[in-house]
Order: sequence, then structure tokens, then C-alpha cells
Amino acid sequence: MQSLSRHGRHPRASVMRTILVAAFLSLAAFVRAQESDMDIAALQGIFSAAMDSFDSPNQPASIAEFTKIVEALRGRSGLSPETAILLKKALEYRARALYNKGDDAACDADLRELVALDPAYEVKREEVSPKFYKLYDGIRGNLIGFLRVASVPAGATVYLDGTSIGSTDLADRPAVAGPHRIRLSRKGFEEVVQEIMVEPRQTLTLNYPLTRTAASLSVTTVPAGVLIAVDGQPAGRTPESESETSSPLLIDGLNLGQHVLEFSRPCYETLRRSVTIEAVQDLEIPTVLLENSTATLTITSSLTGGEAFIDGQRSLGPLPIETSTVCSGDHVVDVTFPAGKFSQAISLKKGEAVRLKAEPRPTLVFLGIASDPELAPQAREREKQLDASLRGVTTLNVVAIGYADGQKLIRKVGLSSNSFLAQNKPQTEEQKKLFVESLKRLCGEAKGEMVALGFLSRERIQEFFFLNFAAPPSSSVESIYINPATDELSKLIATLNQPFSIHRSWIGCRTIDLRGSAGPVVLSVAPEGPAAAARMSVGQVVLEVAGKPVTMTAQLQQAIQEVKPGEKLLLKIRGPKKESPPQTIELTVGASPQEIPLATGSLLVSRIVAELGILIKGGSGGLARFLLGQCFMRTGEYQSAYEEMQMAQMGQTWGISDGTVAYYKGRVLLQLGYKPEAAAAFRQALSFPRATVYDNDGKPVADLAQRYLRDLAP
Repeated sequence: MQSLSRHGRHPRASVMRTILVAAFLSLAAFVRAQESDMDIAALQGIFSAAMDSFDSPNQPASIAEFTKIVEALRGRSGLSPETAILLKKALEYRARALYNKGDDAACDADLRELVALDPAYEVKREEVSPKFYKLYDGIRGNLIGFLRVASVPAGATVYLDGTSIGSTDLADRPAVAGPHRIRLSRKGFEEVVQEIMVEPRQTLTLNYPLTRTAASLSVTTVPAGVLIAVDGQPAGRTPESESETSSPLLIDGLNLGQHVLEFSRPCYETLRRSVTIEAVQDLEIPTVLLENSTATLTITSSLTGGEAFIDGQRSLGPLPIETSTVCSGDHVVDVTFPAGKFSQAISLKKGEAVRLKAEPRPTLVFLGIASDPELAPQAREREKQLDASLRGVTTLNVVAIGYADGQKLIRKVGLSSNSFLAQNKPQTEEQKKLFVESLKRLCGEAKGEMVALGFLSRERIQEFFFLNFAAPPSSSVESIYINPATDELSKLIATLNQPFSIHRSWIGCRTIDLRGSAGPVVLSVAPEGPAAAARMSVGQVVLEVAGKPVTMTAQLQQAIQEVKPGEKLLLKIRGPKKESPPQTIELTVGASPQEIPLATGSLLVSRIVAELGILIKGGSGGLARFLLGQCFMRTGEYQSAYEEMQMAQMGQTWGISDGTVAYYKGRVLLQLGYKPEAAAAFRQALSFPRATVYDNDGKPVADLAQRYLRDLAP
């Protein structure tokens, strides 16, 4: 797995970099072309502007705007209902403007096109003049007739020239005068097809007997509202009635032989039954009774102020939730906190008791995968694959909304897919600021702290798949290249699943490995640490941790990290001399702040930025802001790094402290070109002789600051 950001690249062969850049450029060109098409949002904007002109003294100016909409949509097949309404409204208002202008011929043409487009379209009488309404009503009357269509039995879908116009029995359905083809279709019956002629202002009455080809089954259930599937395919839901028993649900189109019926409803056990159809006839089975099925859910948290919801709708109330009764089955539990939310999918079995501990964590919103046009089918398959893989992330809330909806959100906030392509060209602070503001709006619309947008492209025969991450307030976009032929996707999921903490377990002593020593030798003891409280001293040798022998410092550190801060830990130690008798001491493990490792290649900075945002909202301002500043240092956003460190007040003088902040502030100021100010920051760091970097056991800040001051000396 490789991280490719505009501020730095993981080492990679130059040939591979050239191919990747070419793939990016190819995809960027496609994205630009795709986004140049006039979409519904743009058309709605034009319509709004046209209506402003229509309602103004300069009404004729609206004609040109309405024309843009008509020309963009006229003749298009498969228009969505929303877009079809926009076209019809544009035709109506253009006709009204043409009528008021005195262009009768053009007005007449628009009204005829409108009626042909939708014979049932109504112009509101109260919104137009009596003369215009009379004109429209006259044109419509001369162009349409009416249909009455019945069948025995009823319930057949009626298609007119291939378009569904309702179900039998159908009365007074307007249709354009002239020849048409009518078709009736109902499952389990032969189709009826007939050529018909609709006369203007006349009603054509049609009655059709339907010939049965398959059996039907009448089903009732207790309770009502039970979803029924036949042989794995949905067949309908039993309707409500005045009693607890449902009204019958008629299932048509059952072939001869055995069928499996499945009955399901939330809070009830799913039931399956077999039915054998021996003849083409109407059948009825005894009422199906479903049994209740519930589980209990307990939700706790170390934080206050959380409210729990299930399946995004029903509130379970404020935390803690004690043994709330919930329907068995698959659910999504959301807990909202002032600083963020916790979301988790759970599967509950009948009678099961499930406990959750909810802590706020970032939400990653997957916006889908953009692709070259010829790769669209592969992109959708990759999207499904990635969606399934991201469900394995347990340290983040993951929401996948798909490419189409993702593009709508991206455009809504003024961005484009190109905004998420890794860029090599420098950006001004103003450009970065504009991107961050748009990214904040995008995350707000998507209800997440970070977003990911995929790209699928091909260069010659090689396919390239990238997943780009972004999280405000950073302006950096991280591009992860995923080779489908390797396990890089699983490595990405493992990276996302790494637990995040701004602290590590700490006992407050540094050790060293010496040849011939039975274990790590204590090199120093922090006066404020747990080791000092347990009376450990320099020179002592650590022999065992929690009953297990340790021979090296790495083993000791690993054993400490396996114990949570606040928990007890037993150490067996002895004095510097081999003959010193061993003793067992008990100490309470503490916590040390830890820096963001700026040199780690596999680090996903966007995820850390999102995590720190949650902590800052929750009140962990000092340390979290310092670490956020370090993230900005890693991505080369030094102005933002300085602003965060200005707000990072630790209130501590040793270890990771205000001295550490002063030292890094000096490094940031050097990057920004402010040498005198940087020297002042390094001198400030010298006033904290016990400050460290990395963690509370790290290198002294004073030594590092002194080095920089020597380099800055005239």
C-alpha cells in the first residue's frame, strides 16, 4: 500500500509514477467532460432564473431561459419524474410568455407539444387568464379522448404504447387522439394486446376477460403487515384489517408443483411453509400465526450526554441504556454525542442480551468510485467490493452512499471529482482555504468527519484503482493505490482498524539492555511517574512483568502496552548486583502523551485529523491541537500548523509539554521563513529543561532546540 499525497510520495519506481500520473490525467479529463453535462441541478437553477424574469416587467426575457430547458430535455428518453415535470413546466410557462407577447403560433405549438407529452397535464385555471385557459382547454379537447378499461378479474396493469397508465378497472384516463396499442398484463394470466383508436372528446370503453395460466393463493396472517416471499422472491405484504387477523393477500402466478413460502415481520420469528399446487385454480391456506421475537440491548459509555437511536429512527433515550427491548434481527445502533457519534451494525437473536460500550469516533463517508466511461461496470463492482471491505472497519463509523449520490453532494458544495485527485502543482493559501471550506460543507452534508472517493482508470492494459481520503481542516488529499491482484485492500482495512490514542501506557522509567544483564536495566526514573511512586531506582534490573520473564527493553515495553492506564501491574526486580535478592512491586500504570510519528510511511493522516477533530470537540484541546499541528507539518500545511500550535496550551512543564510545543513551533516558523521568531521559540523551549519529544520518555527538547539555535546563530 502506498500513500501518494501532493506534499510527498512514498518511494516508488519512476516508471510507475509516470504511468500513475498518466492514469490520473486521463481520468481527470473524463471527470471534467462528465461534469460539463447539464444536470438536473443546473436546469433547476435556470428554471428559477427564468421564473424570476417571468414574474418581472421584462417577461419576454424568460423565453430564452425556458428554451434552454426545453432544448436540453426534449426528445430524451427515460426522464426521471422530477426532470419530466421540469420540461412540462418550462413548456407551459414559455407558452404563457409567448401568448402575452402576442406570438400565437409559437404559443399554440408549445401547448400542443405539452398535451402530446402528457395528456393528463392540468394548467391551473386560477393562475392564468380566462382567455389563455380557454385556448389551452380548446387545444387539449381537440387533441385527446378518454379510456375506460376493465378486466375480469381486475388488477391487471394497463400499458398504452408501452407506458403504464394504471391498473384495471381504469376510468376516464386521458389519451392523445389517434391509433395506440393497448396491453394488459397480470401475473398468472395471458397478456391481452389490441390496436385501438382514440377519438377526440370521446370515451372509449374496453372490457377484457383474462385467461388464467397459473394458480393463485390467498393468504392471511396474524399479525397483519407480514412480508411474504415465494421461493425467495417478494410477493407482497398482508394488508391491515379491523381485527388482529390481516385481510387476505392474493398471490398470483403460481406454477404447478411445490413452493416455499416465507413469512417475516420485525419483532416476530420468521416462518417457512411448503405448499404444493396441483391444479390451475384459486387456493386458500389456513391463517399463518407468527410468534414474537425480541432481544435486550444495554448501552454504556465513559462519556455523558449521549443519546441512542436504533435504525436511524427510534430513540432509545439518553445513555446509559439498561436492558432496552429491541426486535430481533439486523439493526444499526447510533449514539450521538456533543463531540461526535458512535455507529455499529448488530445482529440480534431471539432472547439474546447484547451489551455495547459507545464512544464517539469519526465517521468515514465513502462517496463511490469515478471511472472512465468504458470502466463503469467494473467501477460499480469495485464499489461493492470496497463497500463490503469497509464494513470490516471497527474503529470508525463507515457510511457508503454510492457514486451517483456522492457526485450530487460533491457538486452541491461547489467541488468536483477533480478536487480529490492528488495534485503535484503548488497551491496558494487562498486555494487551500477555499478547498477546506468546501470540504467542511461536504462533510457536513454527508454527516461525517472524513470522506473517501475512489478512482478507477486504465493506462494501456494496466488497471489503476485509487482511494482518495480527505478530512477538514486539512487541505491535503491522500491517494492510496490499491492493486487488486495483491492484498493491499486488506492492508488498508488493517490500517483503518488500528486503534487510535493520543496516550500510551506508561510507568515512568527508561531502561537499557546491557550485555550479561538478566533483564532491562533502569536508566532513569521520572519523579512524577508510577515507577517513582513504587520506589524504583536507577540501576535496578527488571526480571519479570505480570509473572512473565523479560530479558529486553522491547519485551518490557510490549508488556506495559498490554495493560490499560489505571490498571495494576506486578514487576519482579532486583538490585544492580547479581546477588541482590529479587522483590515484587505493584504499581498503577499511568499514561504518557505521544506524538504523531511524522516519518511513518503507512500513516493515514486524514484518519488522524478526523480523530483529533472529535477529541477537540470533546474538550481535549491542548494535546489534540498540538498533534493536529503535527499532522499539518506532515502534509506541508505550515501556516495551519502554526495556528494550531498557537492554541495548544498543555499546562505542563515536563515530558510532552509546553516546552515541546515551543520547540515544534520553532520548526514550523523556520519552514515559514521567520528565522528571528523561530529562534525566540527555541529559546522559549530551553526554559523547559525536562520537556521531551516523542513521549514522556523521549529525547530532551533542550538538546534539540540548542542545535537549531547554533545553526541560526549569525
